[in-house]
Amino acid sequence: MKRIIVITGTPGVGKTTIAKKLGKLLSGASIYSTTDLVNKKKLYRGRDKFGTKLVEMAALRREIEKLIKSDTNQLIIFEGHLLCDIKISRSIAIVLREHLGTVKKRLAKRGYPIRKMRDNLVSEATDYCGEKCAQNYARSYEVMAGDKNVLNKLLAIIKGKSGPIASKVRINLLEELVPIIQSERRLAL
Repeated sequence: MKRIIVITGTPGVGKTTIAKKLGKLLSGASIYSTTDLVNKKKLYRGRDKFGTKLVEMAALRREIEKLIKSDTNQLIIFEGHLLCDIKISRSIAIVLREHLGTVKKRLAKRGYPIRKMRDNLVSEATDYCGEKCAQNYARSYEVMAGDKNVLNKLLAIIKGKSGPIASKVRINLLEELVPIIQSERRLAL
C-alpha cells in the first residue's frame, strides 16, 4: 500500500530544503513540489497585489491525486505551503515550524514586501498550517525544522515509529511575534 506524506508549513520554514535531504535518504521515494506542479501545469488564475500566484486549489488537488494514482513508488512525498489547505486522503501531514527570527531573515533575503512578510510571520506565529492540517488530516505532526535531529524525527514519522520523537503537540511561537514587531516598526500591525 502506498504511503503518502505531506510536508507543509509557512513560507521560509525550510520545506524544500528538508524535502531534498529526505529524498537523498529515502531512495526510491517520489518527491513532488507543489510550487513546481503549479508552475508546470499553470494551476493559477492570476496574481495578487504582491505578485503571488492565485492558485486554483481544486485543480491542484486533482493533479496531486493523479500523481498518486500514476506513481508506482510506495512512498510519495509532497511538499509545499498550500498543502495544509488541501485534504489528501490517506496522507500523513508534517507541519514544519521555525522560529520567527529565522523565517523573517529568509523571507527578507527572498525580497518579500514588508506586508507579505508580516502576514507570513503572523501565520507562523498563530500556527495557521498546524490548525488547518489538524482539520484536514487524520494524522498530523509538528516538527521544528531547525532541530538538529529533524531528519531523524521525520524518518521516524514516515516509517510509522514516531512515538515520543514527534508528537501531535502544537508548537507555540506566538510569544516570538511581539518582540519582532516591536523591533521593526515597518512590520507593525
